[in-house]
Amino acid sequence: MSLSDTKYPAGISVIICCYNSGKRLPETLEHLANQQFSKYPNLAWEVIIVDNASTDATSHIAVTEWSKYNSPAPMRVLLQPIPGTGHAREMGMANVRHAFLLFCDDDNWLNPNYLDLAYDIMIQNKNIAGLGGCGIAVCETPPPLWFESLQAAYAVGGQGPNPSGPVSLERGFVYTAGAIFRKSAIDAILSNGFQKLLSGRTAKSLGAGEDVELCYAIILSGGEIHYDERLQFQHFMPTGRINWNYFKRLNNSFGITFPFLTPYKLLMLKQTNRFKKGIHWLYISAVYLIIKDIFSLFTSLFKGNYHRTRADFSNHFGFLTSLLQNHSKVKQIYRNLPKQQWISPEFKKEIH
Repeated sequence: MSLSDTKYPAGISVIICCYNSGKRLPETLEHLANQQFSKYPNLAWEVIIVDNASTDATSHIAVTEWSKYNSPAPMRVLLQPIPGTGHAREMGMANVRHAFLLFCDDDNWLNPNYLDLAYDIMIQNKNIAGLGGCGIAVCETPPPLWFESLQAAYAVGGQGPNPSGPVSLERGFVYTAGAIFRKSAIDAILSNGFQKLLSGRTAKSLGAGEDVELCYAIILSGGEIHYDERLQFQHFMPTGRINWNYFKRLNNSFGITFPFLTPYKLLMLKQTNRFKKGIHWLYISAVYLIIKDIFSLFTSLFKGNYHRTRADFSNHFGFLTSLLQNHSKVKQIYRNLPKQQWISPEFKKEIH
């Protein structure tokens, strides 16, 4: 992938996708306003609020709060009436004014040097199309004992085998919270026909996977996804999100995305034999994983890993039910992916 940033002015567009974020935004915006630019004191940046069908005063609160700070960064508010974080991100990406875009969730408190450091890493390595940071949980109330071992589901913790470097093959994605992308990389896949399959979270659903899909698409087009643990932010966890029922729903939602994302991943890892088996391999995998989980549940009570095993079962059950419900759509994905112009030939040369 050839990445050129000359089409856009240097700088960072910070995108905050919001749904009823009135209570969470003030703290998030305060941390943004406190950004320090020691290496790039004249760095241009902006804040884009995407109000995703909120029913509270999110837009008004955002503008009012930002006006309290003497920040050189302008703020714009965009209204996206279609529910889904995927739709909100799409609108934000389409309206940025700078060469880099950074997703900051409404409960992410970026460290003071976050933007300065993220910009420096991106311009020092032109091969990086997307870069993730390290979320650190800040819990409203003491978390349950299982939280630490399963916190990755909450966009918390490290994202790579090394403190910094590529994760394109080891992991294949970074969580969108705190992630910065090169706008030219986004343009490259969109101009060649990429259309997202997943819409993400809504008010009624913990839908997920739109961030993984974007990263997979970038990798399949020839881009690199990296992680750097120096990019740290606090991820606020309200009490309602750190209970077992919420976590099971969250993990189940991840499983629901597997039938849509696995074809991407098989191409990405160049597992052409499994890709050629199509949806049949997915059914075999889903059933095998569930049977394995059922047997593991009994032994997990003695091994002390019950919560991990129960989380896997919830995930894999979502995988199978989604596969059954979306059988025709998934078959269509397998048929269409090898034809897509945005996928680099190296990933599909053995498929035909």
